[in-house]
Amino acid sequence: MKIAAVLASSLILGLLTTAAAPQDSRRRAEAAFAAARAVSPTPVSVDHARLAWLDDRAGDGADVAATDEEWAERWTISAARDARVRSLAVRGDSLPGVCVDIGLSDCFTPTGGYLNIRGARLMWQLQDGFTPEDGKSAGYVLLTGTDRLRAEAWGHDGVWYEAPKILWIEEQAYIGVAGVMAGTGVYNADALYRFTPGADRPLTEIDNTSWQRQDLPALLPTGLEIWKGVAFNYDALTARTGLWRASDGNCCPSGGEATLIFEIRGDRLVLTQLLKDETP
Repeated sequence: MKIAAVLASSLILGLLTTAAAPQDSRRRAEAAFAAARAVSPTPVSVDHARLAWLDDRAGDGADVAATDEEWAERWTISAARDARVRSLAVRGDSLPGVCVDIGLSDCFTPTGGYLNIRGARLMWQLQDGFTPEDGKSAGYVLLTGTDRLRAEAWGHDGVWYEAPKILWIEEQAYIGVAGVMAGTGVYNADALYRFTPGADRPLTEIDNTSWQRQDLPALLPTGLEIWKGVAFNYDALTARTGLWRASDGNCCPSGGEATLIFEIRGDRLVLTQLLKDETP
């Protein structure tokens, strides 16, 4: 009887431990997400990553605990990196020759400069290097300060970035950084920020991706789709894109081209119009 009771207790304990594991791993992942979001210069992007995590753990046959641990590790690593970057005191005269350490290995800076924005100065640096995860990568850093600069926003999701541009909407300044990811899809690695000089965090990320899910479907002409990244023009807050039919090859859109017209509403980039080019 004692042996049976011990076996039964062990079985129950094992079942309870197994049942508790997903809840424990989820709590760890949620805590890692919150820590990463708190120090990230792009918290909206971290929010989007959280949605991807929830999709992963809800998938058929998903190992929920393993998925949670994988995402928790990602967020833990990114939180440590971003907290370190925020703590840097960067010498202004070092920018032309030394990369601000945002995580690129074998890094060099091909160009950099400054933006004068009605009495406030925003320094910037572009970078080239690599990461073990993604191989060849490019990066950008936006900084404030004078002799000792503080990194306010940064990223290295792309393989190429353009110099940042100032966009004025009424009296508000925005900073757009055009970028492209690796691969034939030339997907966007762009970043867009509202600039508020003197604020504790003067650069606020603008959500520049949700328009594809929330706005685009209602504006696309029947039978046409956008399969790749779009070419933003931050001077006019527009973008150019090809239009694909379902029968097209990935290389060759046969539906013509279009101009996308955007507005910034709150902290989101909103697609308001899709103007298809007239066919010759």
